[in-house]
Amino acid sequence: MLPGSAPGASIINAMNAAVQALRNRLAAAFGGRFYPVALVYAMTFAVGFGTRVALLSRPDTQGVGGALAGAGAFLTGAFFDAVVATYFVLPLALWLALAPSRLVRSRAHRALLVLGVAAYAYLLLWVAIAEWLFWDEFGARFNFIAVDYLIYTREVLGNILESYPVGKLMSAAAAGAAIVAAGLAPSIWRRLGRDATRAVRLGSAGAVAAAALLAIAFVSTSARTDPGGDTARELGGNGIYQFFAAFRANSLDFPVFYATRPEPEASAFVRTQLTAAGERWPERPESSVERLVIDQLPEQRLNVVLVSEESLGAEFLGAFGNPRGLTPRLDALARESLLFTNVYATGNRTVRGLEALSLAIPPTPGESIVSARARKGCSRSAACSRTAATRRSSSTAATATSTT
Repeated sequence: MLPGSAPGASIINAMNAAVQALRNRLAAAFGGRFYPVALVYAMTFAVGFGTRVALLSRPDTQGVGGALAGAGAFLTGAFFDAVVATYFVLPLALWLALAPSRLVRSRAHRALLVLGVAAYAYLLLWVAIAEWLFWDEFGARFNFIAVDYLIYTREVLGNILESYPVGKLMSAAAAGAAIVAAGLAPSIWRRLGRDATRAVRLGSAGAVAAAALLAIAFVSTSARTDPGGDTARELGGNGIYQFFAAFRANSLDFPVFYATRPEPEASAFVRTQLTAAGERWPERPESSVERLVIDQLPEQRLNVVLVSEESLGAEFLGAFGNPRGLTPRLDALARESLLFTNVYATGNRTVRGLEALSLAIPPTPGESIVSARARKGCSRSAACSRTAATRRSSSTAATATSTT
């Protein structure tokens, strides 16, 4: 049947009418009091797209595995941008749906919304700057390391303030936000003067609320695919979303950030390195390092003093070549003791090392034993450590082999 025939023309006309009705409904919803809601989505998409382009253009960024993988990363990233914007905009949408028209059109309310748009623009720009600096160090978007950075502020923020011109960067973000707000203020002021029917207001807010509930129920960082490798996967995320997801999960993706060997090979290697005379390996999974150690020498009951120093680099010790005499007692102790000079760390945070020293277990990369999800029902840290150490024994073995 030809498109110009009567049935074909009727179908085309119906489609055009449906599209026009949708445009009218969107214009009624977001062309008036819901215009700030549309701005939040638009700014999130714009800054998210710009951040991905900037990160991809860095000379130290690896390729994304082709144009198709790159397009997929940008589309996935736009999806997470929409999720973040939905979470942020939900309270605003509910307020605009229920607020009286007289209040919405008032000068004070319009000015407050302009300031809110400026604040959100500042947040997006500041996060984009922070992500650039974070990528410079880790080659990734925000993750559990960024969460640790904010939790242990005394050690980390001091280092950040010394390493980067934070004041100038914050001023640049504020200037950018002021420019955005100044450019959008006239349209915000004008469009908030237009009202919408109660049905349109409730329908728009209901759509945003439904989207937020669906995102909470079904969206996670696992939605990021990596057909183009690590770079494509990282570009396909959103820094704000990944930060809060890492905070909630309290873990770091081990295979992504640590080199590993196949688990059977790693387990066999670790067992070979740990086996000594008089040791017996009970019947356990191959990934377990639990063994029975029987010392061949007479038992000695020694007094042991454990001294742990926070953030002390080897370059400050005379035992490692520093000529300034900053650590005379430690240097003397090093001369009179067994000194280990070739040590590898399997954990990436100081607190993981302190847990290892206190509980006599290997450091667990990127996850705290006492706050791990496997600790449910544990009443003591030692009990929690046994549960968590058993659960992650294969990861410990893989780490040991990757650092030898």
